Order: sequence, then C-alpha cells, then structure tokens
Amino acid sequence: MDLREIKKEVAVLPELNNALKNFQNSWIKPIRSNTNSHLPSLAKLDKTQRQDFNQLLSETHKIITELKSSQLIHQKLNSYARHLIEMKLTMFTDDNHKHKMLVNKLVNDEFFNLKNTINDIKHFNKNVQSLTNQYHSVNELLHTHLSLEDSLTFMEESHLSHLNTLNLSAKKQKHLVKHLGEHFIKLAKND
Repeated sequence: MDLREIKKEVAVLPELNNALKNFQNSWIKPIRSNTNSHLPSLAKLDKTQRQDFNQLLSETHKIITELKSSQLIHQKLNSYARHLIEMKLTMFTDDNHKHKMLVNKLVNDEFFNLKNTINDIKHFNKNVQSLTNQYHSVNELLHTHLSLEDSLTFMEESHLSHLNTLNLSAKKQKHLVKHLGEHFIKLAKND
C-alpha cells in the first residue's frame, strides 16, 4: 500500500465520536422509570435486576468515556501520512535537514511519537473489545428479562451497526499504522 492510498484510507476513517454518540443514543441508558422509552418493559424490572443492569451500564459508560479521547488517533495517522510524504519528497530534493527533523519528530516527539501512537491504538482496540464484551453481557441479561416482543424491538435498533463501526475502525487503525510504520522504516533508513 503506497502513501497516497494510506492517506486516502485515513481520510475516510469514520468519526469515532459520532459513532460513540450514536451508539449511546440508540442503546440503553441507565434503567430508571423515565428512561428507555423504546423499551417500556425495562421499567418493570425489580430493584435487584435494575441494579445489576445499571452496574454493567456504569462500567460500559467508563469504557465509552475512555474511547472518546481516541479521536486523536485518526488525526495522528493523518499527520503521519503527510509527514511520510514530506519525508519522501525530501529525498528527491536532497533536503537532509528537513528529513532528519521529520524522523526526529516521529521518533522523539512526545505527541507524534509513532511508538506511543501504536500503544494508543492497542489501548483503543482493547477498549473496543471490552465495550463489545459488555454489550453482549448486557444484551444477554436483557434477553432473559424482556419479553420476546421487546427483545425483537430492542434488536431492531441501530446500536449494533455503531458498535461494528467502532470495531472496524480499530481493525483499520492497526492495518494503517502497520503500513505507516513500514514506510517510516524504509524512509528513515535513507537518512
């Protein structure tokens, strides 16, 4: 995959904050008498069941809060693609000073450090996996406590597609950073 293709793929990565917001809006909220109007039978759950659901939902909310800071990853990937294209251009113009500056930025800069971004992507992937696991746990509990009609209504919501968008983003980030890293190694060796 060449750098232009990578840059195009980074540009079309889905907006994570929108996917998270849409997921939250279409999934369930903490179970109280006045929430989740699309699932009125949740209001009929007993106190213990509500506490169990709310505990799982609280853990899920913590994961979502962590995921919201991950939008920076897309911006960093976009910057890496631009910087690597610049590095390639410096090879044609024999601008060794700029080439060294870009290599230094991608290796040593606190924000643009490629190694830190790889760790951020791993952390994002772990959080998306945790969110997916929580999602399935909550849904499993819901299906045992909801009527068949309410279960079907709940599953018709778009929350699964938003969760799939997050999972797809995690996979694409790993794929793109791998290719960016390979290009960086090739270009940095030409120093």
